[in-house]
Amino acid sequence: MINPLRVSSVLCLLMMVGVVTLAVPKAWAQAFDVKKISELPDYPMDPAKFEAATTLYEDTPLGDKFLAYKIRLPKDWKKSADDNLRSQDLSKRLLGEVARYYGPVTGDVRSRFVIMALELDHEITARNWFLHYILSRGYTLQGMKELSDRRVEALYIQMEKDTPFVVRATAEINGPRMILSMVYIPEALWKGQEGMQDAIIDSFSFIAPEDSRLSSIQTFAFLDLLRFDYPTSWRLRAPSIQSIDVMEASVINTRDEKTLNGEIDINIISTELDTTLAEEVKALQKELEERGMVIGAMIEQPADYKFQPQVSYNRVEVYEMTNKEKSIQDHEYWIAVLIEDRYYYIVTMLTPSRNVDFYTWAGNTEAFGRVIQSMRP
Repeated sequence: MINPLRVSSVLCLLMMVGVVTLAVPKAWAQAFDVKKISELPDYPMDPAKFEAATTLYEDTPLGDKFLAYKIRLPKDWKKSADDNLRSQDLSKRLLGEVARYYGPVTGDVRSRFVIMALELDHEITARNWFLHYILSRGYTLQGMKELSDRRVEALYIQMEKDTPFVVRATAEINGPRMILSMVYIPEALWKGQEGMQDAIIDSFSFIAPEDSRLSSIQTFAFLDLLRFDYPTSWRLRAPSIQSIDVMEASVINTRDEKTLNGEIDINIISTELDTTLAEEVKALQKELEERGMVIGAMIEQPADYKFQPQVSYNRVEVYEMTNKEKSIQDHEYWIAVLIEDRYYYIVTMLTPSRNVDFYTWAGNTEAFGRVIQSMRP
């Protein structure tokens, strides 16, 4: 059993070894702080009036059941005749357009409804995927609501040449697809149409919703003592099992076996050894220093993980990280300390910073969460 005094010392562990300070977490992006996103405004419309003013459309683009949808649109909106011209192949990284409907021309502008999709290649929440979409295009986010980890709804401003559009959109995962549905209304025409725009997006749904996750999980076992899950898109390095008292493993995110996009290291230490958790964390810190890495300010302390029943204590913290020569892009250092009766788990991750490569960061943090939440006998 673990000595209660040893457990209580963990509360100050990372501060003691110089990894954690008591500073207030630092916002990672000055221009766009995802922790301060505005509430999504609602513009309710009478359901009976909406149904009377709209037509129900149903379609299965490309014959793909994951793209099959239904939507209600104003009666004077028309489906584009060439909406499949650019959608013959869904890329894993590029959005492909699979449907488009136009409203009537007003002056030299018109409203429209567009569906775009891509094939996902790793687990990511709809929220993080959508934030990457907004950030990478420089759109002005007005508000967002996370309905689940698979669906978000948002309102943003998009400039097209000299014309601003108010766009209400949903990003939703269906099976292996990410589907982005958007209602564009020219800003000059938006006032008075916000209720219709809101109701259109609310009416969008999948004909064949599929809740299953990507079948992309591998499991690794330290003998018959402990196991964890990790994405199949990550590669397991040869694990080191010195004895049942000290076990190590690493999984890495690499697309070409040359470029390292993320690294998660799992260190398992018996609570019966003549060592302390502080000493083990300090040893890991020394290894980083020998690699030329410098741990900076604390960014956040995530607390929304759900650990396995045997875990009696947990702490997860995130830090800025650079290297001494400033020769690599900014990174983040994630560290999770978990305790159970038999073992200490120390799980660390190096990942590109969220404000350098948000998409890679989002996928890496999903993988990190998968690993630490799946640690089990």
